[in-house]
Amino acid sequence: MEHVRKYFRSYLQEIKEKDIQDRLHMMMELLYSSIVAGKVLDVPMHITGFEDYNLYYMSPSYMELSGYSEADVFAGGFPFLYDIIHPEDLVVIKELKANLSTRKLAPLHNESESDYSVHFNYRIRHKDGSLIHLECKMLPVGFFNGRPNFLLSYVQKTEDVFKRKFEIHFFSKQECYVFDTHANKFVRQEKKMLKEIEIQILVLVSRGARESTMVKQTGLDINMIKYHKKKIMKKLSVQSMNEALYYALKNNIL
Repeated sequence: MEHVRKYFRSYLQEIKEKDIQDRLHMMMELLYSSIVAGKVLDVPMHITGFEDYNLYYMSPSYMELSGYSEADVFAGGFPFLYDIIHPEDLVVIKELKANLSTRKLAPLHNESESDYSVHFNYRIRHKDGSLIHLECKMLPVGFFNGRPNFLLSYVQKTEDVFKRKFEIHFFSKQECYVFDTHANKFVRQEKKMLKEIEIQILVLVSRGARESTMVKQTGLDINMIKYHKKKIMKKLSVQSMNEALYYALKNNIL
């Protein structure tokens, strides 16, 4: 614990705050509760700086997962995580952090400081040279003047190496926003759920059916067909039915 105390003290001295001792105490409380939570959840975890992503704490279980020893982590210093995260994923993490910093992530507007967590996947290089795929639950913590100073991350190994996840979960609202790579924005998860009639219309679109044919096949009038098409495009965050069909096929909706 003493080396962590030293790291936090060094950080707080760098930002030259008058209440260093009070904030150091708060960070140690954060660290203690985080370690307890990590043990209860039985998952590896680490704490990094928000601005620089410097490593301030890595749990023994994370070190065991990655194959590195405590001596390796100390030798790597603050940038240790930078060195073991896959370069492509590091770019994504830096972009995510920048968006959190500037509040560019649309679902976060007007939200309370600590009411959300960010879920995503990334890869690290094991000490033996192999790649490990991890699912990460990241919580911005230690808010000063409306901005987080640290990122608390709980991780677990995943075998689903092809699935790229990027989600924001809001605790009080019990809502989840998923990043839609096709639309390049976040959409509420429930908006992706299509009704049976909407699926039927998408199937007819995939067969090249005209609206007059859809009227005969579904028993709906032309105005209701147009209405459901608009609902489909809105739910999938696309601009045309061709895009909706592409999205549905790509994401196994059809």
